[in-house]
Amino acid sequence: MRLDPCRGGNDLRAQATERPEDESRRDWLKIALAVGAGGAAGAVVAYLGVKDLEIGPLEFRDTIYYPPSPGEPPSWWSSLVRQPMRVTDFGLW
Repeated sequence: MRLDPCRGGNDLRAQATERPEDESRRDWLKIALAVGAGGAAGAVVAYLGVKDLEIGPLEFRDTIYYPPSPGEPPSWWSSLVRQPMRVTDFGLW
């Protein structure tokens, strides 16, 4: 906007300058809404990605048993069938 003095002297009045036809407040509002929506979507994606990291490791609360093996299982397996699994059963192989 440009301010010009009126005929009477010190009275100033705002005079609108010409804007390009393709620039309007509505266009700027659409751009601002699109940027805001994109930022919100990015924040949701980031939250969902971090949320999975916060859950932590998987926890087993029930006892897990050795299942029976079809066919002829090895002798070491047969002695463990239907016995609860223990962490010490899985040493470094």
